Amino acid sequence: MGAERDSGATRAATPSARESDGRPAAPGPKTQATLQLAAERLVSGTAGTVQDVLEGAVVGHYAEGLRQYLAIRTGDAERAKAVFSQLRDRVAAVGIEELSAPPGARARLYRMAREMAAAEAGGPAKAAGGTLLFVRPSPAPPSYSQAIEKIRADPRAGGRELLELKHARSLSTEEIAFVVGRPPAETEAALEEALEEARGLFAGGAKDLPSALLEAFALERLDQEVGSAREEGEEPLVPVKTVLDGRYELVRHVGSGGFADVYLARDIAVPGHQVALKLLKRKAASDEARDAALRELRLIAAVFHPSIVQFKDHGWYDDRFWFVMPWYEGETLEARIEREPLSRPEARRIFEPLARALATMHAAGIRHQDVKPDNIFLARLKGFGIEEEERVLPVLIDLGVAATDAELVLAGTPTYFAPEVAAQFAYVQGEPPPEYPIGPAADVFALALTLRNALEPETQPEVLAGNVDAFIAQRAKEVPEPPTKKELRFLRGPLRRWMAMDPAERPTADELADALAVLTQPEERRARRLRILRTFGPILIALLVVFGFVVRGLRERARVQADKAEAAAAREAEALADLEESDAEREEMRVKIAEAEQRIASSTLSRQDLETQLAEATGTLSVTRTRLTRARRALATREKALEAAQESLGEAEAARDAARARVEELERAAEARGRELEEARRALSAREAELAAARAATGEAAAARDAAQAAQREAEARATAAERERDAARAA
Repeated sequence: MGAERDSGATRAATPSARESDGRPAAPGPKTQATLQLAAERLVSGTAGTVQDVLEGAVVGHYAEGLRQYLAIRTGDAERAKAVFSQLRDRVAAVGIEELSAPPGARARLYRMAREMAAAEAGGPAKAAGGTLLFVRPSPAPPSYSQAIEKIRADPRAGGRELLELKHARSLSTEEIAFVVGRPPAETEAALEEALEEARGLFAGGAKDLPSALLEAFALERLDQEVGSAREEGEEPLVPVKTVLDGRYELVRHVGSGGFADVYLARDIAVPGHQVALKLLKRKAASDEARDAALRELRLIAAVFHPSIVQFKDHGWYDDRFWFVMPWYEGETLEARIEREPLSRPEARRIFEPLARALATMHAAGIRHQDVKPDNIFLARLKGFGIEEEERVLPVLIDLGVAATDAELVLAGTPTYFAPEVAAQFAYVQGEPPPEYPIGPAADVFALALTLRNALEPETQPEVLAGNVDAFIAQRAKEVPEPPTKKELRFLRGPLRRWMAMDPAERPTADELADALAVLTQPEERRARRLRILRTFGPILIALLVVFGFVVRGLRERARVQADKAEAAAAREAEALADLEESDAEREEMRVKIAEAEQRIASSTLSRQDLETQLAEATGTLSVTRTRLTRARRALATREKALEAAQESLGEAEAARDAARARVEELERAAEARGRELEEARRALSAREAELAAARAATGEAAAARDAAQAAQREAEARATAAERERDAARAA
């Protein structure tokens, strides 16, 4: 990986709609080989040549594709590895000039591989149960899978080798003709015949035939450590025990990648102090290249963040640049996720500091260029009082001078390229020029893709069949799919934004760091509820108890009032009945009076009879009036009781509503307090990480100070001894 000043001048290709089923589409016939494009980009503006670049990179770029081609040709993966080792030796003996002769290094490599495999050819390859392990077909209709299996049952039959070279190895028709030793016209006709057979096999089951054929010839990786492990038989650039710059003794060779060797070294100037020393493989082609490397190193050294590796020293050895970094105990993120995926809380603890580190770089105008799991080191910190689960400091390593985009292509490791970066190496003649500029958003894409693969490594994008050209062409046109697990589906939306095709739609590194809080959103919600319950639970319980008593009292009061109202209503009904009875009696009295009046008029009644009837009528009328008065008084009393009951019920409902409002207010206050506590915890965690880094730096400074003091004391002792010797000489 290498950092780069963000000029915004580099452009990338125009994205197009995805037409395949998710597998990489083979590049078109007009696509220039990405290896050649990368080499030309590296030597642009320097005194070097394309051949200088290809000499050390041509086999590495096509390594996995050649291994798989040899495996299919020989029918055995282990035999293919042995033949590939012989192929490397043969390429070294041939030399880059002969290898680069027309039709090009790619065609000549595959021709040599074909010739060497012919001598080692075994039985037909088997799709299952044999020594060849093909990748699992992508989800598709049964007819598609059946066609894939038919090709894999005997991938060397008929013209299938031509299909493999064309679609799985990305060779042009002219290159294929050279590989198989046939005239171009004859090769083209045979290739068309093989394509017609393939169309018949798939019979419309494949939306994209080139992608289907690429998948048909794709084996599981034969070199799982590509990009991080040393090729078999390759020796370290510098033997151990060598002392660089008179200060750093190489103790152990700990690893090698496509660009550099890494050593554990002993700092002779500071006894007991160990460092990591990285030695680049490529020699500086000129003084300008030396100056550029130094400028890059000084630029990165000026950027400080606990999660950015700090350069301590640098120099040159045999025209190769080396630099010194702190030695960390721990492992890379790549090694960590090989054991199991990261949990979401663990991912947040790792990726938030990394996003902040990228933001610090971007603020200085620097682009990292190679963010990936193998370049993220999980350093274990000891003795700082940090909780066990937080004793890991994620650090961006390989920073500043290891590799440019072009060098990543040469090494065949463009897996974490952003679309705009891939597009500059997938340019097709006749297509529109690149559209999107390359800038800090490419780092954001790579970090988001790293997060996606750390959460669900089993579904991360692969370079099918080792075909780097096809992978880059696909990445230039489409972005990886988000995770598919049910528990990760809520992250699909955020990850789509973070890995958007258009760089302008992605967040900045700072914005990404803030947005990563979504990783633990479900846990935080549950934790916030628990904290609220723990903090305000007793109060809430007391309020609920009081509220229960209040409601119970109000209900009891309402019940009593309801009983009173019911009794009043009964009495009112009784009074009304009495009133109705009085009305009936009064009506009867009126009838009698009328009859009496008639009798008086007819003189049929005696005086005594009239007095008797009048007395009866008067008594009845008095009783009726008394009953009516009593009924009216009872009715008024019942109406007052009913009004009082309704007023009490209203007061009870108001008290209940007030109690509910108070409970809701307390819940809102508790939630706000919980958010404040969480923000304080996050700030405290950040300060603890910074304190840990500062203490580590203080420890190194103290060691250096002690060494300097020891050297000073030693010098003073030598000076004192010299003075004594001089005094003794004078006395003599």
